[in-house]
Amino acid sequence: MDCFGDLALLQNNKRSGSVRSVSDTELYVLNGEVFRKIVNSINEEKLKEKLFFIDLIPIFKKLNNIQKTNIAKLINLKELKDQETIFNEKDIGDSICIVYDGILKCYDGDKEIRKLYPKEYFGKNFFFIDFDKTLDIISIGKSSCFVFSREILIEALGNSYKDEILFSIFKDSFKNNSIFSEIFSDSQIENIYKIFHLKEYKHDEIIYAAGVKHRKIITLIEGNIVNVFKNF
Repeated sequence: MDCFGDLALLQNNKRSGSVRSVSDTELYVLNGEVFRKIVNSINEEKLKEKLFFIDLIPIFKKLNNIQKTNIAKLINLKELKDQETIFNEKDIGDSICIVYDGILKCYDGDKEIRKLYPKEYFGKNFFFIDFDKTLDIISIGKSSCFVFSREILIEALGNSYKDEILFSIFKDSFKNNSIFSEIFSDSQIENIYKIFHLKEYKHDEIIYAAGVKHRKIITLIEGNIVNVFKNF
């Protein structure tokens, strides 16, 4: 079964030749306008799916729609074969990945640490600090991931992509605070953000100690904290 005329659909060019039937013929005809509507519909669905996965990564969730769309247009699925390695231990950490399909295993040497399933992500630490990968991550069967590399984030958000992402989280936390939302305007929140600094806390480290006066505001970027009632 042959087809013809496909380049005209893609390039909107004039026909380069005439086609004449030499016998009684039945043809399937795809109108150019219908074809473009189908392509646009497919692209819109793919974009929506990418935006859905972007929102599953907490540090991206508070970006505005334009920023998320810019990222979504640049990311593509990375297909992995069975036993293919996506990250090796000691590789430079320069990307975040979220599992789209399949299962990945994380190894520390020969020891399996955990499995990663669809909608789970890894590699977020590169965003906060420069580091080498500490695990080997290997596909079990066929799998696929969306990859957010440093180059993609720079192209989508600019060289100050870290500030763009951190400020989106910071601004959202102020807007959702019943006191701060009434006091500060957007420009004031932006000025306040400039004097904040990023601090990393280790597991079980105390942020506030009971019985001690503190004059600082904390905005949670990543992880979990808990209020522990103890006598320190």
